[in-house]
Amino acid sequence: MSESLMKRSRKVVSSTRPDLDGTFPFVVASGEGGHVTDLEGNRYLDLTASTGAVLLGHRHPEVTAAATAALTEVGAMFPTTTSPYLFQVAERLTDMFPSCERALFFRTGSEATTAAIRLARLATGRRTVLTSGYHGWHDWHLQMFPQFRMEDPTHIDFAYNLNFLEFLLDRHADDVACVIITPDLNFYPTEYYAEMQEITTRKGVILIFDEVVTGFRYGMGGFQKTSGITPDMTTLSKGLANGHAVSAVVGRADLIEQRDKTHMWGTFNSEILPLAASVATLDVFVRDNVPATLDKVGTALMEGLGSVFRTAGVRADAFRIGSDFHIVFEDEDVAQSFYWACMCRGVLFHRFDRQIVTAAHTLDDVAWALEVAGHALEEMAAADPEAFQGWSEPSAEARDLRCLNETGGLTDYRRPMDEIPGMWTLVNQIKDLPPTP
Repeated sequence: MSESLMKRSRKVVSSTRPDLDGTFPFVVASGEGGHVTDLEGNRYLDLTASTGAVLLGHRHPEVTAAATAALTEVGAMFPTTTSPYLFQVAERLTDMFPSCERALFFRTGSEATTAAIRLARLATGRRTVLTSGYHGWHDWHLQMFPQFRMEDPTHIDFAYNLNFLEFLLDRHADDVACVIITPDLNFYPTEYYAEMQEITTRKGVILIFDEVVTGFRYGMGGFQKTSGITPDMTTLSKGLANGHAVSAVVGRADLIEQRDKTHMWGTFNSEILPLAASVATLDVFVRDNVPATLDKVGTALMEGLGSVFRTAGVRADAFRIGSDFHIVFEDEDVAQSFYWACMCRGVLFHRFDRQIVTAAHTLDDVAWALEVAGHALEEMAAADPEAFQGWSEPSAEARDLRCLNETGGLTDYRRPMDEIPGMWTLVNQIKDLPPTP
């Protein structure tokens, strides 16, 4: 059934993610808690959390009830631009995030980051944006992808390299509107972000944290609360409504209120259902201390995978901060074989992205996932014993490759600019440009 439906779909639907076509060779029919079921009735433990959007688990009963009540008792949307749900979400975010004095709402993370960029430009009268990490699909952010890049000298990816950032701030000092970065403590320590904030503060540049991924997975109040590093603005989305489409830009009042100088509105920004789902999600998040559950389950899974890899004698390791974790294999072919073998046994790891647990996952789920992983590795070792010659930590090169694929940068964030790999041809191009007049 899945194969037939995918063939039919390809005839009439153009893929929005050609780079990920074929990641999962089935169609999901339903999800519940920490599991999904395909059209054939096969049940899988979902360790992707739908790339992080599902925080509490699929079809969480309280979120589902709130969304259903909004749709059946209130309505889908109205001609007015506010609702009781809108300010309830804003109040909760203000209580939770140190940077939040005001909030604006959108539908997707890409919209939120694009809005934050516009607000920074309006506040400063400047154009240049310095960026690192993934921020969505809009034109301004395609600098991150060499194969998709649309040349735009006003958007420059500094690849998490602080030497490059300082160089750019010196070169374009009078035209930098903001620095926007996606925090990832799995690859860059808290000290990195503290140093970045010191640099941007000294240079008088707006600092934006894209916490679309980390906002509800690094503890109450996101990365900024746990680290004590408060940005000028923050973008939020994944986890905000447990899979429903809503995002937010929060930050200093004087920055958020720049919206009065521009058109920044879409018809569906005031849709009732996702905001009702968000209120319920945030209430469960706080009441049940969801970060503690995510930490407990995530730790058990990460430590268990490390033990399984050691027992199997394969060069691989797992590491995590919050509820999202990364798996690094020395050999990428072995990695893909592992993910495929686990999927065939009913455990879904993401083949190209971070792995993420939800509040619906239990320690029993972890135990079963580790059992599946062990059996998968045993089968792989029998087929390819050369890849299982004893455990050791993956090399620095393997970890850097994972970091590069995830963030667009390398773990050595003070690497001299002349040692930055040639794949970042933009670095060399910019070094030859004259300063902004």
